[in-house]
Amino acid sequence: MVVIGAVLRLKGIHSPILDHPGWRQGDTAAIARNFATLRYNIFFPQTDYNGPPPNYVELELQIVPFLAATLYKLFGVHEIFGRLISLAFGLGTIALVGAFARRLFVSEFAGVAAAALYAIFPGSIYYSRTFMPDTAMVFFFTAAIYACARYFWDEETDSWRGFPAAALLLLAAFLAKPVAVVAIVPIACASIARFGWAGTLRRPQTYALLAVAFIPLVLYDRFVAAHAEWHWASGITQKHVIPSLLAAFTSGHAFVAKFHAFVHVFHLLRTTMLGPVGLALLVLGFAVPYRKRDGALLYGWLAGALVYAYIVVTVERVDYYLYLVLPLAALVGAWRSPGQVSPSPRCSLPANVKSRPTTHIANRTTSRRARSMRRYPKMRWWSWDTTIPRCCTTSTAKAGRKTPISGRRSTSKVQFAKVRAT
Repeated sequence: MVVIGAVLRLKGIHSPILDHPGWRQGDTAAIARNFATLRYNIFFPQTDYNGPPPNYVELELQIVPFLAATLYKLFGVHEIFGRLISLAFGLGTIALVGAFARRLFVSEFAGVAAAALYAIFPGSIYYSRTFMPDTAMVFFFTAAIYACARYFWDEETDSWRGFPAAALLLLAAFLAKPVAVVAIVPIACASIARFGWAGTLRRPQTYALLAVAFIPLVLYDRFVAAHAEWHWASGITQKHVIPSLLAAFTSGHAFVAKFHAFVHVFHLLRTTMLGPVGLALLVLGFAVPYRKRDGALLYGWLAGALVYAYIVVTVERVDYYLYLVLPLAALVGAWRSPGQVSPSPRCSLPANVKSRPTTHIANRTTSRRARSMRRYPKMRWWSWDTTIPRCCTTSTAKAGRKTPISGRRSTSKVQFAKVRAT
């Protein structure tokens, strides 16, 4: 899928940065060139707005322009480097979405289907080759949700294993573009589904994750705002987003206008970002039931995206502000793709097992059930997989004892699984 995605994104890779949105790409390219030729410091981005430099601007952490500037210093100023960097992040997101779906739905087919969907979405194809920060943001945004979900699902309540990767990816997403704070909603929902409200609030990891993600973002914004001549980030929020939201709750006319703008958001999704089929898959994907942990994550992602669209995208009516919806659409679209089988809460013995009283059906490296139990030690197996029936028992390498699959068990590696005919 990554190769197919790369081929689809190579069209126009050599084009001048005059395609949509030309003004945004022009600003990004100017910042990259000024990094390379004026001041090579990622905390002092400059544009070409108002004559001679310096023209410092208040924007997100300029990850893509700074990487492009580094290549400019080595090979000269060529805007194609900016497009290639975005392309690399876009291809990385294809692979990431595939791994996410495979882990989420415990299905190889779902992983391939999700990667294929993301690879062919119109918005993903187009913006993966633009000289903009949004593709990098979506990569870190998706990686942060995936890493946090794995951290919640795979580890014990008091474990810090997996925390550094989850926290750093979330911080990178926030710094790449602050709209990535939408990720807090699905992450919080996943945590609550795993640990409960009280457990989530009691865990020190919850507050540490928020601190690592938000404190550097606030410090960076204040630092850049202190010397910036052009205040884009805070100016848009204070002069446009917040007044529009307040007006919608105090004026009937403003409320109707904002509602019409919200309806237009779905038009943007249908026409330029997902296409009619992609939007249909997104809607139909939420018409089917999910396991508790999956539903909490996916519906939380949807809720965060809808609130964000109502508050921000109804003001800044540009399609790439909806970029963070595309990985979600690929995930839910792949869940009910042809060939995907729904997990069954109950199971029966396979025919080849019924004929023998006791059969070693798998070991740690070949049994999907055994691998899954090791990954999700606190889940009830039969609620989501049918590879091994519910009458199984397991032996663990560390404890050397059999543990019923319906109960809670340690995180020891699974040696093998036995099936007993009933």
